[in-house]
Amino acid sequence: MSSGRRSSSIASELARHRAKLEAAKVREKYIQQEYEMERQKAILDRDLKIKNTKTFGKLLRRESRSLYNSSQS
Repeated sequence: MSSGRRSSSIASELARHRAKLEAAKVREKYIQQEYEMERQKAILDRDLKIKNTKTFGKLLRRESRSLYNSSQS
């Protein structure tokens, strides 16, 4: 193999490796973003459940007071 072909082959191999490295970096960033969105979604879901539970508790107490007051009349 001539020196020119060899350097061309090495340059091609280097370009392929760089492209693979760049693709891996993009995949890593995507996975990190996906993880962060899932984490934020879990937090929002938890907060929504807590809010709904508190709201339901308030409604139950209100209904209970209403029933108690109507039974006292």
